[in-house]
Amino acid sequence: MTERRVRSREGTEGTLENAGYQLILERGYENISTRDVADRAGCNHGLITQYFGTKSALFTKVLHRLATEIGAAIAAGTPIPELNRLPVMNAYWRLLASLLSAGISPAEALASGTPTVEAMVRRASEITGRSFEDSRGFAASIILMIGGFHIFGPVFERELTGPAGTDDATRTLQQAAWLILNGLTDPRGSGNGN
Repeated sequence: MTERRVRSREGTEGTLENAGYQLILERGYENISTRDVADRAGCNHGLITQYFGTKSALFTKVLHRLATEIGAAIAAGTPIPELNRLPVMNAYWRLLASLLSAGISPAEALASGTPTVEAMVRRASEITGRSFEDSRGFAASIILMIGGFHIFGPVFERELTGPAGTDDATRTLQQAAWLILNGLTDPRGSGNGN
C-alpha cells in the first residue's frame, strides 16, 4: 500500500511539473497561476502546495528541467544560433529572471548537477584558478549576465551597434564580459591585476 501511494505521489508530482513546463513554454511565469497548472494537470489545486509548497518551488523544478534540456542540446553539438532559437532557451532565461525577482536564491536557481551550470562552473574554475566550489559564484554571475543578454540582447545590440554593424555590438559585449570576468577573478576587484 505504501509503495502504491509513493508511486502515485511521484506520478502526480511529475504530472504537475509537466503541466508547469507546458505552460511556461506558452506564457510567462507571471501569467501562470497555480490553478492554471492544476487545471492543465487535471489535479486538485491543493496538491501543488502539498507536494511543492509554493509556485516558485514548482517552477524551480521546471527551470532545472529546461536547463537539462539545454545541456543535452549543447552536448549534442547544437550550433549556438540554433540553440538560441530553441523555445526552451527563451523560456529558461525568462523563468530564471522571474524566479530570481520572486526571491529564490541564485544557488537554488542554478542548482548543482545541472549540466549547463556544471560546465560553466568548471570553465570558471579553469579561468580563475580557484576551487570548483569557489568558482560557483563566478559561474552564477556569468550565467546571469548571459541571461540578461538573452532577454535584453536585441535592445543592447541596437544601442551598441556601431559602424561595423552587429559585429561591433558583439565585440563590445565580449569586451564587457571579459572585463567583468577579470574583475571577478582579481581578489581586489580592480580587474587589472595591479
